[in-house]
Amino acid sequence: MNSLIAIPEIILLITAYLVTTQRDVPNVIKAYSLQSYILGATGILIALTKLIENRTGFWESFVPVILIAFLPFALGFFIDQVLARATVYEPGVKTKLAFGQLVSNEQKRLAHSIWLEQHHAVSTRSGIAIALLTTLAFAIVFLGGLLVEPEPKIGISVSLALHLIGLYNTFLRRDILSQVIGILTMDQGMYLAILKVVNIPAPAVLFVIALYFYTFITLLILFLILPQLRHEVDTLSLDDIAKQSKLEG
Repeated sequence: MNSLIAIPEIILLITAYLVTTQRDVPNVIKAYSLQSYILGATGILIALTKLIENRTGFWESFVPVILIAFLPFALGFFIDQVLARATVYEPGVKTKLAFGQLVSNEQKRLAHSIWLEQHHAVSTRSGIAIALLTTLAFAIVFLGGLLVEPEPKIGISVSLALHLIGLYNTFLRRDILSQVIGILTMDQGMYLAILKVVNIPAPAVLFVIALYFYTFITLLILFLILPQLRHEVDTLSLDDIAKQSKLEG
């Protein structure tokens, strides 16, 4: 089972590559959504493996597995709606929504049209950067002598690589939404590291709950700031915002 878990962990690196090299924001969001689903499935496999090894009973295992799986699957399913609402939401405007929706179809179409205005000049440097960051992450874990077993080393290396790639996107992408995806990718790395290092069900569940609050705060700030910012400057591009800024120095 441990060797099988390494497969989806490596696939997470592929999704991180897609997140970084996509030219359009909607494709960046789709790649992150795919990454979230794969992380959720990986988390379930890791949790079940540890719970079986610890001979944990069914009902003791049920709640931890649900908690571990819910956050990444929820992000994968709702992230486009969350970002659409943050992009076009206007306080005080009432919108009829269907079950399971955060935004109406009209708002979603408007958000997508705004996202498509944000383009990135993707170059080979992004692929090289990902390769270097991934190599650095594996070198730190495998050559650092922190862990003995090879299987945990792969997961920890991937988690560190996700964190570094997310940090790279946060600094290098030139629109706010892609930077938010970079921050959330860093969260994915922390999430995977928690599952690989900490014992399940306790205290891993406590760390996962803490990550719930951390992610919620990130999205709450997004809801509060992004609509106001777009209303003021009518753009999500950092370069355009910098041009309109009156600050000097």
